[in-house]
Amino acid sequence: MSSIKKLLIVTSVLFFVSGSSLSYYAQTGNITLTLKNIDGTSAPLPPVLLSPSNLETEVSTTPTLSWSPSSGATSYRVQISTTSSFSSTIFNQIGVTGTSVIVSPALSDGTTYYWRVNASNIGGTSNWSTARSFTTTINETRISTLDFSGLKWNVSNGFSGPGPNNWFNGINSVWIDNSGNLHLTIRKIGDNWYCSGISAQDTMGYGEYSFSVLSNVELYDLNIVVGLFNYENDTKEIDIEFSRWGDAASNPGWYVVQPSEPLISSLSFPLNLTAPSSSHKFTWTKESIKFQSYQASCDLIKEWTYQGSKNPIPNQLKPHINFWLFKGLPTSNQNNAELVISNFKYTPIHLLTDVSKNEVVPTESKLYQNYPNPFNPNTKINFTLTRSSHVSLKVYNLLGQEKAQLINKELSVGYHEVSFDGSAFPSGVYLYRIKAGDFIQSKKMVLLK
Repeated sequence: MSSIKKLLIVTSVLFFVSGSSLSYYAQTGNITLTLKNIDGTSAPLPPVLLSPSNLETEVSTTPTLSWSPSSGATSYRVQISTTSSFSSTIFNQIGVTGTSVIVSPALSDGTTYYWRVNASNIGGTSNWSTARSFTTTINETRISTLDFSGLKWNVSNGFSGPGPNNWFNGINSVWIDNSGNLHLTIRKIGDNWYCSGISAQDTMGYGEYSFSVLSNVELYDLNIVVGLFNYENDTKEIDIEFSRWGDAASNPGWYVVQPSEPLISSLSFPLNLTAPSSSHKFTWTKESIKFQSYQASCDLIKEWTYQGSKNPIPNQLKPHINFWLFKGLPTSNQNNAELVISNFKYTPIHLLTDVSKNEVVPTESKLYQNYPNPFNPNTKINFTLTRSSHVSLKVYNLLGQEKAQLINKELSVGYHEVSFDGSAFPSGVYLYRIKAGDFIQSKKMVLLK
């Protein structure tokens, strides 16, 4: 009897038979010993995954998964799971003879999946490949740009800051309603949360930036952030923000000049809103940034002026409106949320200085959005004239019926402002229309009592 060179105690043995050849592997505890087939064939090495790339987003819900061939492999096994441990699988295909597979039935929208592949031949089966993850796309019509308050805006999409967060530009995340209001949402789609935001295509400099908000920014979940701001980079940014930053005891109102320093370049304050809507603005000049917030009744909520060294110099700053999640955390109540902005208005600095004396000649005749908007009961309407004209400015309801005449006289070149008192009118959407020579323009305004 020949001597025994080694003794191997096995807990399980699998045999593979093909014709006259035999291969097997034995498992002892956590160690897997793969032995050669009696005809000399070894098990293949694990495949290397190719596509989708690790952490890839916007992947089709019926993706093609591909991997590099393993030398000597005759078939592959592919698994997909919603967990990295693969404790359960939603796709488990064996006997794949090529190096790719099309996943069917379709995966869920906006969901993160993990996938792996092993290789087999008559000599045995390899270990699993290193797993990768991908996130499926959302099958919803997208919009890359939109028109709001007379400006063209880009709609955010992809994964980025602030947060960082997933941003989605689907038509159920960002839209303009029939009254011209902007709607932004925070939504859970699949197993991921998606925020929304827009950024103006035009750069803007010194001047007044005003935002009219229909939603009650005081009542949002403690992880939600509303950002109304002018931005070039993280060191050139002027913010009006509403958030409790994960702390229910925090004030919801914030004025910030980035980079933020508490009590130096930032200020927090309570809102105590008396109605859902509110309006907010900052006036940016070379010397200072003045922040102001108003109730729907036009009563002042808070006012603060910053005069420090962080006041940015105009270059590439653009207005942004973002609705996002603090640190990318889901809402604490797991509910979706919506923000409604009725108006954004930018007034260049040259229209804010010496305009009452008409020392600056405007480059265009223009009717501006009323402010505040919505209003109750008073609002202001501004316009510019490039030449002296007989001016008619009237207010109409949505049926086209004239409700008020605010101006009907000759006016000189320059900047003009008129007040409208809606005390005698019911809540609703109204049109105001200017006619000055061949210059005619209309805009909507919302009276909210």
